[in-house]
Order: sequence, then structure tokens, then C-alpha cells
Amino acid sequence: MMVLVRKPRRESAPSEGAAHGDQRLMKGQSRHGATPRGDKGAAFDRWLNRVVSVAVTAALLVGLAAVLAHWLL
Repeated sequence: MMVLVRKPRRESAPSEGAAHGDQRLMKGQSRHGATPRGDKGAAFDRWLNRVVSVAVTAALLVGLAAVLAHWLL
């Protein structure tokens, strides 16, 4: 019978740069990511989100009404 033994992981020293969950940046490094910082255009985004939500809800209600009318008439 074979017994597989896993080697323990080596502990690495914490890096000097930007660590996970840390906000420090290395010299010459810029911020990156899918969500930019700042509220540029946040009001427009909220307005667009509201308009799309209302349009989708209205389309669902119209579709449901059409299905019900088809079944009942």
C-alpha cells in the first residue's frame, strides 16, 4: 500500500510592494482594476440603471399580459 505525503508549503516573507488587501503602491505603479475610483458619471449610471429597470419590468408585464390574453381569449 502506498501512502502519499504532501510536502509542507514554504512560508514566504511578505513582499514590500502592494500586498493583497493593502493599499500601498510601489513607486511608479498606478492603480488598476475594473472599477475606477471616483464618482465620475455616477448620477448618469444611476439614471440609466433606473431607466433600464423600468423598461425591463414594463416588457415583462406586457409579455405576461399577452400570454394571459392568449390563454383566456
